[in-house]
Amino acid sequence: MFKDLVRGASYIRKGFILLKNPELLMFLIIPSAAGVIALVFLVWTSITYFSHAWEWITNLFPEWLFSIILWTIKLLPQWIVSTLKFFIWLSCAFLFGLTFTTLTLFFASPFNGLLAEKTERLLNKREEVSKESYLTILTSIPRSVTRELSKLMHHFKLVLTVIFIGFIPLLNSLAPILWLLIGAWMMCIHFLDYPMDNHDYDIRCVRKFGRANLTMSLGFGGMISILATIPIINILLIPSAVIGATILWCENWQDVID
Repeated sequence: MFKDLVRGASYIRKGFILLKNPELLMFLIIPSAAGVIALVFLVWTSITYFSHAWEWITNLFPEWLFSIILWTIKLLPQWIVSTLKFFIWLSCAFLFGLTFTTLTLFFASPFNGLLAEKTERLLNKREEVSKESYLTILTSIPRSVTRELSKLMHHFKLVLTVIFIGFIPLLNSLAPILWLLIGAWMMCIHFLDYPMDNHDYDIRCVRKFGRANLTMSLGFGGMISILATIPIINILLIPSAVIGATILWCENWQDVID
């Protein structure tokens, strides 16, 4: 299990290494630019609206519910409270990274598909990406946006589930761990979708592939979630993760469940 986690995480390193290839540099401009814009937007939004958003969220729930949660926390040993605080902080950092990555992918998804195609051709020593491929990418923008929305709906259901668990006494202690697992799963699905979409696999097949290689997928997505919280690095993370996901797909495509 641990070996598969490390193996999954190593695909990000492979992505960063292959990112230096001159043949891929021209495919990095738009994803990286989208990453810079998303980072600036999120930092500005966080500074400007965080306190207002927190007040709005707390007003949605009755005071007695918060009283029960606080009473439950007081009964816990100090080391458990400290551990929970750490996981909550880590979850917030991952949530920021997840939001950043999702926002960037939404706008750069058609070009990430082209990067995945170029990477696969490079790995298999096949011919260059044709002019028809560029035209196909441009005409597929509406379909790419629709596919991104489909992934977001799937992830939104998972997020709502964890939020609901977070307000249940005792069970809410599991929420930070669930945030980490769901964040890793979502990141994996986001990036695996690009090489698999190039082979005409629908999003259900992407999830089946992820489940068939669950530990490796969580290792891959978990490393993306960690790096997405680090400024500057997260700008180069998007293309590196696309490349890493393509390498992962090329080495494990036999595990697809049709």
